[in-house]
Amino acid sequence: MDMPLEGLKVIDLSHHMAGPVASQRLGDMGADVIKVEPLGYGEWTRIRPIGNGWVSEYMNTSFISANRNKRSLTLNLKSAEGKQILLGMIGKADIFISNFRPSVHKRLGLDYDTLKLENRRLVYCSVTGYGQDGPYKDRPGQDLLIQGLSGVTWNAGRDGEPPIPLGTFVADAMAGQNAVEGILAALYSREKTGKGQMVSVDLLSSLIEVQTQEYTTYLNSGQLPERTKELLAHPLINSPYGIHRTKDSYLALAMAPFDKLAKALGCPELDRFKTWEDGQLHRDEIFRLAAEVLKTRTTEEWIQVLQEKDLWCGEVLTYPQVVENPQVRHMEVFRTMESEDYGEVQVVSNPIRFSDTPVTYRIAPPVLGKHNHEILREYGYTEQEIEEFLKKKVIQDENPETFRI
Repeated sequence: MDMPLEGLKVIDLSHHMAGPVASQRLGDMGADVIKVEPLGYGEWTRIRPIGNGWVSEYMNTSFISANRNKRSLTLNLKSAEGKQILLGMIGKADIFISNFRPSVHKRLGLDYDTLKLENRRLVYCSVTGYGQDGPYKDRPGQDLLIQGLSGVTWNAGRDGEPPIPLGTFVADAMAGQNAVEGILAALYSREKTGKGQMVSVDLLSSLIEVQTQEYTTYLNSGQLPERTKELLAHPLINSPYGIHRTKDSYLALAMAPFDKLAKALGCPELDRFKTWEDGQLHRDEIFRLAAEVLKTRTTEEWIQVLQEKDLWCGEVLTYPQVVENPQVRHMEVFRTMESEDYGEVQVVSNPIRFSDTPVTYRIAPPVLGKHNHEILREYGYTEQEIEEFLKKKVIQDENPETFRI
């Protein structure tokens, strides 16, 4: 069965998360993704997994999470031969992805203005922290730094507490998804014009756009998100919107009309709040009233009671509970891949579903340089030339004994 992007060739020079997430999505949909990595230990994520999560001496969980359906090619871009190999590959590619800073692209001769002269059909995707220019363009574009700069860390927690990070790499994830969207749009444009173009995506804009309702409210009404004394889940939504302790665990409770909530909880004190303005003015009091009642029953009991009254609520699950959740299992959100180099690993599935051309899981995240010979032969190099590249350290076949440094 054909795949949506089968026949497209991607040269992936990205590292860390945002760029690799984008190229993995393209690979899932059938594109041939060649991951170009430096000699030695390869890209940075190969030696720095979050949580120190390793599945073998040379494969870790962070790398696995964003690098399936790719082939690995090692190249020494400081050598003339390595640079020439890469430029030859880009000349025949459909898509080029990189998340180096703009000044690095220019220094390496990999900026768009240079590459478009070699390949007018190239869709060139640059993922940066802060865009292509401006006073912050050369700052490190790391997720936590972007969270702080975007304003999002002030939107959770209690009044008087420090800003709270989101606890996951949401800026990287959103930038990666935006990159895929931009690439696909540029490919569609190319079908009509015959010309590629540059797609520029940055983490800061991506995370600010996630807050579109909050910023639009502030810009047009002047209303700032103001945290309250209680642990509301959002500073602009009325109580009891948030996470509440129950008799045995926790319950997520969304927006709820006060009269319906008062009846469901058996709490007549809530019935005196009538309007949206009441909810804004008395958020802490409303939250405390609901919280006291919710402690008296189990989460399962409250879900049954609240759902019968058409009040939106749900469980608050731990990772082990999410993995075993019946809906998650039904959707096959997690799946197994097999590698001949390091065995069986579990991965998070691609969330996009196609009726006729489903995404596939063809290539487990590769060990460094696994596809050197295969890829170079495809580009016309002979085995004798490849062996010469090995001798001159243009490429690297042997992996270090361990990547745990």
